Amino acid sequence: AGGKFDYIFDDTWPGKYLLIDEVPAMVNSGGFYIVDDLVPQPIWPEGDEKKVMDFIAYMGSRDDFCVTKQDWATGIMVAVKK
Repeated sequence: AGGKFDYIFDDTWPGKYLLIDEVPAMVNSGGFYIVDDLVPQPIWPEGDEKKVMDFIAYMGSRDDFCVTKQDWATGIMVAVKK
């Protein structure tokens, strides 16, 4: 709690969806927040695609991050905190 980091790679559902405000807040200014698994996969349970789309929209709406999405592999977002 209260830690700050220059680099966070978020590969967990809790980090992306349950702690949607807390994890980005842990990134230092100029730091990277990298998230994967953002392209729909056939193995996802029902409802997961909506969670992903909501997360992408949320991160894109934040004024404190510059966000780039890449449709590569399972989908990656690279966000740099301003």
